[in-house]
Amino acid sequence: MRPVCVIGASGFVGLHVIKALKSAGVLDLHVLVHKAPVDPNHYASLVHGDILDDTSLDNLLLPGSLVINLASPTGVSGLDAARSLARACARNGVLRLVHMSTAMVIGDRSESTISEETPCTPSDEYGKLKLQVERILKDGAENRFELLILRPTAMFGPRGKNLHTLARRVAFSSMAHRVVRAIAMGHRNMHALD
Repeated sequence: MRPVCVIGASGFVGLHVIKALKSAGVLDLHVLVHKAPVDPNHYASLVHGDILDDTSLDNLLLPGSLVINLASPTGVSGLDAARSLARACARNGVLRLVHMSTAMVIGDRSESTISEETPCTPSDEYGKLKLQVERILKDGAENRFELLILRPTAMFGPRGKNLHTLARRVAFSSMAHRVVRAIAMGHRNMHALD
């Protein structure tokens, strides 16, 4: 079985990904640990460092490995992290990078079905940043390693905050605010994690 390297394992999605990998029997698991505490019993190998640090990435990434990137630095750091990760994946000969992006890169669409051919026209700064990150990774991956980009919508489940935040807004916002928000958000899909 190929080694699996995970960046961003201590976040909400990361905890579920690690649990799923362990349940699937992945034994050669390597995790980049930045600031958040991590239970060492859940991981085969911990690498302390930062996605912006080349040495940290070189210590984490293994030739022929599957890399799962769940980290999402914001602003210029997000762009720098994407460049650093793309270079490190190429330099270390990884087989595949799975990058967690967001459905926000698509922008406001009226279609009920979105495909890979749907043009990305993000409508806010967050979506624009995430699309830039995707493009940096695509350029870095070309003819060097496989790149898969996941674009989930809002996620909810144990330890998640999206559904809790939504419920709190409904419970404590004025009727006018809820109506305006419902019009602005429209039909919103969410992904459940268990």
